[in-house]
Amino acid sequence: CVFGVDARDEGSHCIMDEGKYGSFGWCWTSNHSSSWGSCSKQCPLFGPDKVLADKLEAKINGDADDDDDNDDDDDDDDDDDSDDDDVDKVVVSSNCATRADPRAWSLLTTVSPAGTPCVFGVDARDEGSHCILEDGKYGSYGWCWT
Repeated sequence: CVFGVDARDEGSHCIMDEGKYGSFGWCWTSNHSSSWGSCSKQCPLFGPDKVLADKLEAKINGDADDDDDNDDDDDDDDDDDSDDDDVDKVVVSSNCATRADPRAWSLLTTVSPAGTPCVFGVDARDEGSHCILEDGKYGSYGWCWT
């Protein structure tokens, strides 16, 4: 693979395109975008898969940073008596923020600067807790409302 030819590869990984060209994505194999091929399992991971693999590797090597692993059960909070009919919860994330990505653009809304905290619960697709992937259309880690 030749990375950096297409903005979608962010200079370091294969392009998914909804799996149309292989389950590991595809990449350009020439500097001039004149040839391409399907990626294999040996190609670099990216996005949520890379985050998960890095955490797994850190755990195996015994140098894991457990700050993302919150052992507190939110189910024990006093939220249990709240009505499901009430307005859905909107949560400003303390550990998820936007990053610069050339694919992040919009004609109708403003793209927030890198480092802006994500707000979950605004869109049903984020299930109140995670970024919206949309097959890497707006970035390898997805996008979020801010």
